[in-house]
Amino acid sequence: MLRLMVFGLLLEVGLATAQTKLEDGGSCAAFGAFGPKDSLNIADLRVMRKDLRVRVSPKGPELHLRLDPDTGTANNGSEDSLRRVGWIRVFSCETEALIQSLKVKSHCGPECFLRWFEVDDANFDGYLDIAVLRDRGALWGRQTWWVYSPTSGRFISNDFTQALSTISSNGLELDAAGHNIIVSILLGPGRCSRAQNMYHVAHGNRLVLMHEEKLTPTWNSEHTQSVGCTLTTLERVNGKMQVSNVQHYDGREN
Repeated sequence: MLRLMVFGLLLEVGLATAQTKLEDGGSCAAFGAFGPKDSLNIADLRVMRKDLRVRVSPKGPELHLRLDPDTGTANNGSEDSLRRVGWIRVFSCETEALIQSLKVKSHCGPECFLRWFEVDDANFDGYLDIAVLRDRGALWGRQTWWVYSPTSGRFISNDFTQALSTISSNGLELDAAGHNIIVSILLGPGRCSRAQNMYHVAHGNRLVLMHEEKLTPTWNSEHTQSVGCTLTTLERVNGKMQVSNVQHYDGREN
């Protein structure tokens, strides 16, 4: 009888310990895998804690990312102010230990933090990086990126992420084969509102502009209305950006 009571007590202690670990770091087996093709941007998204399992490379490690949106008083104010909208808690799936906490700041709210959270290999080093939406307009956005450092086992900011975070776009296309980042620019309808730039990621830590498209409006004789545009294309040749093509469009072209 005593043996059964002792066993029951040990079982209760074990369950309590397991629950504490789950609350602190989380058992990765309980969470769905999250990768570059996954998104939290769903119609019925609830602004609440999200627990994700991310394998940063085929050889590991596997991490538990806990997204904690901050819906408290710290977020009162307009979208004009850059403010804290949440935290990204990074846990080890192997030890369940907390590795780091990343403060998320944005001009958008906590819902944007969750909807546009992203993992992808932005510097093409074979390890997944993480991004959140920092600024946005109707047709553009800017992200804050952290790249994974296999040396430290943490997500870090550096000159590369700072440069990447300044790019406004309607979307980034990561070309792993060429180590290029293609930037789509959309200003509105029509050919005079679309452009595309391309950056090469050199040595995994530097953005180099390789292709640039500049749109210049063409005005009527009174200079009161845009009637078209000029698209000037530049390419990097021998280390310098040089004009490679100039095209003219009227405002009716799509």
